[in-house]
Amino acid sequence: MLVYYSGNGAWCRASSREQGTETIYHQLTAPHFLSGVFVLSDAAQRDIKYKKYTEVTYLLPCHNQTHVDAAITPTGEDVSELIFQLYKSNVVTEKVYSEDDVLNLTTRVDTKSEISTVGKKTHSRLNELNKHLEALEKAANLKGIAFDKRKLQCSKKELLKWLQTKPGSHFNIASATFNDTWKLAKDYGLCSPSSTKPNFFTEIQG
Repeated sequence: MLVYYSGNGAWCRASSREQGTETIYHQLTAPHFLSGVFVLSDAAQRDIKYKKYTEVTYLLPCHNQTHVDAAITPTGEDVSELIFQLYKSNVVTEKVYSEDDVLNLTTRVDTKSEISTVGKKTHSRLNELNKHLEALEKAANLKGIAFDKRKLQCSKKELLKWLQTKPGSHFNIASATFNDTWKLAKDYGLCSPSSTKPNFFTEIQG
């Protein structure tokens, strides 16, 4: 399963694969910003299949599958031995992916004009998304309500529904279309499904 990631992390290489011992990874690069398409681990793919979401601390490079936007790996390394460890402020962090985040490789845009139109609309929605979430964060701060932009306490479906209530909203779109915008919102993330709050938006905005 392929997913998109945009954020900080570090490439690491397996340095021990002795039978009966846990694989040890040696960090090859300092944490840095990177965006691109990665592969979920087998365990994460099982979570997606049976739980509909997964929480990961690392991603795998696209070594068995080619993709035009595959994340760039360190030169001269055996990609089968690599993982990309996720970091935030130089501390290992995690990211939640749902089945909606898994990329559909059969979906293609064939003409340059279509790519241009889709790109403009997506980035327009991204700007609107950032504007509304920044306003939400300011409102939370004024009320003294904890606000973690990397773990918004709502589902993606609830977020889209909230955006659709905004005057002149550009989000009267299908959830699959919204996914394209959400994947570009590198400053924000969602909490695990078990941590969502049904009144997340109303508690802050009243």
